[in-house]
Amino acid sequence: LYAIIAGDKRAAERFDAEFKSFFSTIEDFMWFRLSVIRKDSGSSGSSEAYTIGHLQAHLSLFSPAYYSRNGREPLLYVIVLLLSQQFEKAVEYLSEQKNEHATMYRLEAVHLALALIHSGLIQAGTEEDLQGHAPQILADFAYSLALQEPAIALEYLYALYVPTSNQASSALHSPFGGAVRALLVRTMNVEQLFTGTVPLGR
Repeated sequence: LYAIIAGDKRAAERFDAEFKSFFSTIEDFMWFRLSVIRKDSGSSGSSEAYTIGHLQAHLSLFSPAYYSRNGREPLLYVIVLLLSQQFEKAVEYLSEQKNEHATMYRLEAVHLALALIHSGLIQAGTEEDLQGHAPQILADFAYSLALQEPAIALEYLYALYVPTSNQASSALHSPFGGAVRALLVRTMNVEQLFTGTVPLGR
């Protein structure tokens, strides 16, 4: 109780060390550690605030198999990564896993990336370059639709667009602009690509 109220790093770690079997599930463990987290990382006297960085470092001590029941439930580890704000890592891990039907979670990873980028939790990149696994997997999925569904492909790429005061300029010189140019190269059909799609100033 003291660890949760005080947000004290040493108290939380001492509790885990003394009562190793107290939390029977990873969900309970995450609830405890998330309850201890404080935004301020400063120290007061002998107390050090427990931060999200401390939680991320602790979670990294164990392999993904530890959190996913030896890979049988990969979504458990995805939840752990999301709760600990390791968003890029969550998308990357999910894209590499298979479900109970031995089918890759590729589509789920694409839409997780879409949601995280759209909400600003993952940055698409700088200037015209995509940076990170999440923006790249989103763009690759859009490119795979280029010939059959070019307008839908453009809608997926729109998640990479971050409006600024100069929308026209920011669209051209951005990860979104670079991805759209790559899409145009693949389709070679400007009219079909832009007919019926939402304009950049929406």
